[in-house]
Amino acid sequence: MAQELKVLHEAGDMPHKRLEQIRGFLLYVARTYHWLNPYIKGLHLTLDGWRKDRGPGGWRLKYLPKFQLVKVEEEEGVEEEWIQVADAKADETPPVMVPSMERLTRDIPALIALLSGDEPATRKCRATRLAVAFYLMGDASGKGFGSGFWDTEGLWYESANWAKHRQTESSNWREAANLVMKVEEKATSGILDDAELFIFTDNAVFEGTFYKGHSNSPALDDLVFRLRMVERTTGCILHVIHLAGTRMKCSGIDGLSRGDFLEGMMAGQDPLSFIPLNEDANERSEGRVLEWIQSWWSKEGGGAWCGKELKWLQPEDWFLLTDEDTPRLWMPPPEAMDTVVEMFAEDRLAKPHIPHVFAVPRLMSHLWRRALSKDADLCFSIRAGAPFWPKSMHEPLILFVMLPISYVPNYSGPWIMRGSEAAREMENKLEAGFKDPGEHGSRKFHDLASPLPCLWNGPERWSGNLLFEFLEKARRFPPVSRSMVRGMLRSTSGGPFPCPKVSGRRRRNRRPRDGGAVAEEVHGGKRRRLPNGDPLRM
Repeated sequence: MAQELKVLHEAGDMPHKRLEQIRGFLLYVARTYHWLNPYIKGLHLTLDGWRKDRGPGGWRLKYLPKFQLVKVEEEEGVEEEWIQVADAKADETPPVMVPSMERLTRDIPALIALLSGDEPATRKCRATRLAVAFYLMGDASGKGFGSGFWDTEGLWYESANWAKHRQTESSNWREAANLVMKVEEKATSGILDDAELFIFTDNAVFEGTFYKGHSNSPALDDLVFRLRMVERTTGCILHVIHLAGTRMKCSGIDGLSRGDFLEGMMAGQDPLSFIPLNEDANERSEGRVLEWIQSWWSKEGGGAWCGKELKWLQPEDWFLLTDEDTPRLWMPPPEAMDTVVEMFAEDRLAKPHIPHVFAVPRLMSHLWRRALSKDADLCFSIRAGAPFWPKSMHEPLILFVMLPISYVPNYSGPWIMRGSEAAREMENKLEAGFKDPGEHGSRKFHDLASPLPCLWNGPERWSGNLLFEFLEKARRFPPVSRSMVRGMLRSTSGGPFPCPKVSGRRRRNRRPRDGGAVAEEVHGGKRRRLPNGDPLRM
């Protein structure tokens, strides 16, 4: 299949219908071999590059007008009419032949290499050997680099200097190359066969490129492809995880690139203590995060959502959510977020009238951040240094608030607030406040080993007040009634909206005296129409 794609590409313009068939086949194959997903993007861009909302390279344009004014010939003459751009695209048919996009040119060699061989590659869902979890942490500076590799038997670390022709490479490339070379070395020795390897880096660009398969740097893309080939040939499971730069310094790995061998794990500290993937936010903060969330969820004298307190879900509760009908608080460890997101999606679909709150440290965020952001009405980051999330936490704490999304009789909660002006304004205030605590009268501390009552225990805490105010507004947000939803549907869009009851009586619809005729506004002898196609009403 990849070889056929190469032949079609070399011939010039490619047949659209055959490309669709190839893409459909590869999508099914990618359900088993996840490392194929990033290299199908070129096919997507080539198949849709002919559309009007696409720019150079087939990428979708970020800003596109929703309506455009076109001239329509009618019996009375030429008239101007507003047409939706989306509707105009829907009526178009794809061309028989489409030009190849630049991304496909780069993806074809990767697909050929990943799909090579007479026998399909074996992909492991889990490691098959005992004690097969390995850990690799590395960093690079201007002239040097270093890494530490450890398992249950011990720690191996090394430090070296770059060759002169490599010192001019970008910092993203040097940090990624340092780790890729070490992974390939271990793969050649056979250590990674049917094993699981966790790779830690303070380079967020490298982490993003590993999971997306593409960046603005072809050299960095090549490094990521080399890791994918290691997965294919050894059957190992790779995880690339971003850590804060301050954590990298505490671990001592940052000093290896400068020849310092007497800090962190090299000085005898437990390497696993620097990667708390198995600890949740409340455990790491010694209960302070839970106390802070409860302080703004409901205050003294009432105010709890729907009259119910927020329940902190324990691991045994994740699989028994059908028996719970209370607002949920999720604070799982980062390594469990893959399962938690799946449980949350099922619960959100079964009980959309229940609110949720997530508090997760920014670790292994590729498993959950994008999925939760789609459902969150409020999402913001709490930088390390807050009274309940001190500097020793290193990575920020990310908080999501999901409000109810469905209409329930006699329920005063919101229908949806995601993307609203109130939600965006609240996110900006909280992000700015936690970025610079001095704006709200708080002092900056290098570390807070214990809570300070004068700063955060009281109900006057600025962040608690803002969040409590947001929830109060959300409770008063009117849900969309069924009658209004019916009126918004296309099948009944021509009918009037039902009027609300006033003083126990229903307000009557007034009929126009002209028998229902629609007045039209005339500009220069031409009729104007609204974007939905109806004549402009006075």
